[in-house]
Amino acid sequence: MLPFREDESDNNLVRNSSKLYGYDEASSRPNLALGSLLGSIPVAVIIFLVMLIANKPISQAVLISWVASLIAFFLILAWSMFRHSTDEVEQSCEATKSHDTIMVWKNYTRYNNVQHPLCIALVACDGDHSRELADNLLDLGHKVFHSKHTTRVLRRIEAQPEHWDLLVFDMDLVSDLNVGLDILIEFRSLSPSVPVLLLSSTVERDEFSGHRRVIGDATLRKPVVSDRLLDGLHATGHNFLSFHQATHDNKVLDP
Repeated sequence: MLPFREDESDNNLVRNSSKLYGYDEASSRPNLALGSLLGSIPVAVIIFLVMLIANKPISQAVLISWVASLIAFFLILAWSMFRHSTDEVEQSCEATKSHDTIMVWKNYTRYNNVQHPLCIALVACDGDHSRELADNLLDLGHKVFHSKHTTRVLRRIEAQPEHWDLLVFDMDLVSDLNVGLDILIEFRSLSPSVPVLLLSSTVERDEFSGHRRVIGDATLRKPVVSDRLLDGLHATGHNFLSFHQATHDNKVLDP
């Protein structure tokens, strides 16, 4: 059995871009003290010239200019530190969003000679069972995209349903069963062209009759082994095609 080859090229680019381009976070931070000092010098010069024009003694002009430059230095430093900390927070948030977007999918691929592999979205928890399930699907020659981000993944599939051949959805990923049912009902209404195979550890047995058509075409009880997975895939395809053929026939008979 060939090992997984998890596609993390985008993650590696994000993680290693600073090294590739010689970027160092600490060295890139501006020298706030030096900037504040340079900003306070013009203030001292202006105050000194104003004091001389006002015919103030040089000693008094120097003292007042020095005090003014200190005040300007600390004000500029405080403002610079505030702005810099705000920028760091914003950059951190943007980096988190970008990284989170990249990490939605785990792409498992394997070289095979299957002529028409299925593009399968596996929505399930991270764990050994999910990896074994993905491994079994790979053995059958399919492409597997695994994620635990339920809502975001379903929205992506709904946006481009023509790119997906099957959704394998683990009901155990949803803490509230009613919420999970609502999510699947909505998905089925928005993406009727995508077959759905359900997984669950709470059902008593595999269900291949298709009477849960409103949320899925077939159901497998967890844990799933390879031979039962194959039966589940066949049942999913059969029920999906049967339903759509019946729907088509009804439209023809009752235009």
